[in-house]
Amino acid sequence: MALPPRATFEPFPTHLDVKELVGTTDNFVFAVRISYEAVDTLPREDFDNLVRYHVTMLGMPLVIEGFHEHLDKRLFSSRWLQKNGQSEQVRDLNRGINIHMGTSHYLKSLQRPTKPIFSPFCRTDQKLYLKDIDCPSDWQRSLERLIPPSLFYLNDGPKPYEGPGSRLTYLTEHLTTPSGEPIARSGDLMSCLPEEMRAQNLMCYIGPEGTYTPAHQEMCASLGHNIMVEASDGSIESGQPTQPGSSIWFMTETKERRIVSDYWASVLGHDIDLEDHFAQLNAWVGAPFKTYVVEQRPGDLILVPPLAAHQVWNRGTRTMKVAWNRTTVETLRMAMEEALPHARMVCRDEQYKNKAIVFYALERYSKLLREAPTADNPAKEQLWEDFQRLFKIFTEILLSESLSSTLPGEKGIELKWVEQFPWKHLRDRHEAWRRQIIDLKPFDKAHKAEFLVFTVARSRAARKSVAEICQEQLAVRPWVDPKNPTARKLKSISPPATDNDGRLMKKRKVQQKGAETGSCHMCRNIEPSWKLAACTSCHLKYCYAILYRAFDTSPQDAMARSHWLCPRCRKVCNCTPCQRDPAMKPHEPYHILLGHDTRKIADPRSVESLVTLRLPNLKWLPSLEENSQRRLRQRMDEIEQNGVKMRNDRAIVMDTRLQDSLNENTAQHSLGYIPIDPALELETGFTNSSQNALKA
Repeated sequence: MALPPRATFEPFPTHLDVKELVGTTDNFVFAVRISYEAVDTLPREDFDNLVRYHVTMLGMPLVIEGFHEHLDKRLFSSRWLQKNGQSEQVRDLNRGINIHMGTSHYLKSLQRPTKPIFSPFCRTDQKLYLKDIDCPSDWQRSLERLIPPSLFYLNDGPKPYEGPGSRLTYLTEHLTTPSGEPIARSGDLMSCLPEEMRAQNLMCYIGPEGTYTPAHQEMCASLGHNIMVEASDGSIESGQPTQPGSSIWFMTETKERRIVSDYWASVLGHDIDLEDHFAQLNAWVGAPFKTYVVEQRPGDLILVPPLAAHQVWNRGTRTMKVAWNRTTVETLRMAMEEALPHARMVCRDEQYKNKAIVFYALERYSKLLREAPTADNPAKEQLWEDFQRLFKIFTEILLSESLSSTLPGEKGIELKWVEQFPWKHLRDRHEAWRRQIIDLKPFDKAHKAEFLVFTVARSRAARKSVAEICQEQLAVRPWVDPKNPTARKLKSISPPATDNDGRLMKKRKVQQKGAETGSCHMCRNIEPSWKLAACTSCHLKYCYAILYRAFDTSPQDAMARSHWLCPRCRKVCNCTPCQRDPAMKPHEPYHILLGHDTRKIADPRSVESLVTLRLPNLKWLPSLEENSQRRLRQRMDEIEQNGVKMRNDRAIVMDTRLQDSLNENTAQHSLGYIPIDPALELETGFTNSSQNALKA
């Protein structure tokens, strides 16, 4: 089955006026900005509260401007990098390869005179981007003294600094342990990991006009931070004129992540989880969701919400940025529930060791709370709150990894796990932390009921654990040698079949002799029983590929239910015979799957053995172009309903000074009509009329 049409790459025009674009595009707004000076008038607790509420909880981007006036211009300069840089891997965006090049040579190449561009689009031949390079240690130390500690890389608690908000605080004293360690939550929970386990993500990005970062979400649902430390200013450098440097950011809200994913798949023909497509300007103009726009200049620090899609286009002779990520309790929850499952589907590595972060953060917080003075303190209360939330995540992790007590354990396992903790140690730590939480309110029955003994929590779990599913599947699946996976493939042994006219008929799969098989209710293919989910009520069987594509049910979801009811028993089956039943309400597939060929990198015993991920889902999505608008509208309605609920659930009273410091940026200008790109109009059927209908 062919993949859907895909929108092609088209660079942003060099003459683009960002203010006019935002002023004349209904779904474009400027991201909220707050000045360095405004932050400096706030107590640091108010500022931390603002960032947590606006960026993490509401999921909207925030820009703090004005850092350039306080940066060391001799240190943050291309001249300093030319003297102190080293050899790096430069990304050739045109060819998709890395080129070994010295930093000094790369920076000098940016000073070459640019050729006149007569077309409205930048189509220079060379697109070399010095990206993802380690931040110089001198830069890191300088930024750490300037940026509020709660926002900085690997922050483990309050620290003295010289930047905005450093002079004001509500606390008359900071609680510390006898050893002098501050008793407060960490700004970045990755700081709780042993040094050898931390992911180094403090990176530098240096690029000229035409370099870009495709649309993506921050890894593991973490919070993104990006500050432009230097850019060309239009002056003469080395005898050559330069163009002022800036970066154009297009960002979305956290709450709209699913409609963004749907739009990327159904209209643009790309999967945003793959991070391989830079969307055209008109694709953003015609999008059915709000887009936050930022023209980043030197001194602008951009805070990116978790799971919010964003892409960046660099302009001018040179832009230089420093970026990093932070992990918090809130982002850990989103990582476990959403970001990591999506990453696993496309076989992306988990770089941040989220489960280990939960464990070591609990270890650290537990120690701080044991040694904390008995005096009440807001920072201590925050630490207690985060400790309990981390404990709940840890309980869920243990529940997912607990083996069944009724199934035999596996012997002779050939795999060596990257991380492994003794199960008894994990259980002991769980109970110790649970007792520590219970001792906070020893006479509160509701509090005790919320933090159960692990054996009780395990007995009350409504679903099988991932470990138990693996135990069951190892018992029923044929053994496959991971070192030679092709040697034990099940082959079809059915002879060629012909009809009465002698024409070849479609082969029906017949498994090896002796293998227990069954027929899928919908596709009618003969499959081994371990590839079929059997209904506990009517005993009908559905293959996992059909469940995944036609009913949005992953294999793990079906396997996790001890009493699984099939789509027919739930009156949602969408096969032709079942649709004749007037009581049936056929399920319309919710997911739009483009297909990923993960066979070359996936383990042979992975989900690929149950669902052929390289095939798209178009067969189960009739009239994709016609239904895309309705699907997107449905997503928008759900987002609005969830957004209202979230605002009601998370409503907090903010200091009026915070509200006054937020700039609405409602610039109103005229740019004129921007037509839909022909590539989008021809390939996806997303025309100007459909764009207007979506906006209506």
